[in-house]
Amino acid sequence: MIFKKVKYDFVQKYDPVFQDKFVSHYMIENKITEKFKKDQITLDLIKETRLLEKHILDTLFKKKLISRRDIQLNQVHKYISSDNSREKSSNDVTRNNLTAAFFNKDKNFFKIYNLILKKVKKKLKFKFLFQKDPFIRFNFPTKNHFDTLLPHVDLAIGHPPGEINLWTPLTDVTKNNSMAVSNLKKSMEFFGGYSFDFNKYVKKYNSDIWKQALKILKPYIAKKGKTIIFDSRVMHKSILNNSSKTRVSLDYRILPIEFEKIAKMYRGTGYKQQKFSKGNYYSSKVI
Repeated sequence: MIFKKVKYDFVQKYDPVFQDKFVSHYMIENKITEKFKKDQITLDLIKETRLLEKHILDTLFKKKLISRRDIQLNQVHKYISSDNSREKSSNDVTRNNLTAAFFNKDKNFFKIYNLILKKVKKKLKFKFLFQKDPFIRFNFPTKNHFDTLLPHVDLAIGHPPGEINLWTPLTDVTKNNSMAVSNLKKSMEFFGGYSFDFNKYVKKYNSDIWKQALKILKPYIAKKGKTIIFDSRVMHKSILNNSSKTRVSLDYRILPIEFEKIAKMYRGTGYKQQKFSKGNYYSSKVI
């Protein structure tokens, strides 16, 4: 891979007073780390993943984005137009027309999503709010070798401390097309070097910092459905897909109810500028 820096305008910029408050929130132990004594765990969602596979292929076919639906999901790039496979963002390889096709989801998707959340609740055994509208992402094979993808934590883009990340691969993922993940200790040391000021981090970000980050990131290699659940302070990034197969994934976030008051102080940096509160970014109900 070759380093390439682009504009990372999605990173939060807090004033000095709130930055101090943010850092104090950042230091609060995450519920995953507290309960399981480790910063990441896994959960098998193969049954739900198979339901999602069929739903995704049926939806893409109905929207005339693929030419046939009796295919493997990881082969979807072979049945779409070149325009539909084109990246729409310089800092997010998953921004394309197929990803956009699921910005508005139907009731069948949410039935499956609710099954997933029930499994998550059974595993975690604590009450939480959940992301109302999770992301389905398509990462197509590419010959591009320029890595513009920022090693980050979601707290860098406005998300509240205490949140928990969940990432479900809907296709098998390998070292050449997965997501790379670090661990909490190394992530805290890395971002602590910038005083957890992510605006400062992005301004300084260069090939040397990129190389330092890559040393503490490891590809998450797993069969489809094997979900990784991790402390939101753990660094991660997408991997350029230099494999021959499309990677499809579902990412979503939950918030233990103990962090609900803190979360209300935060707002997303995306185009929606969403508030991290009940009925906005999160569900209206607790499960």
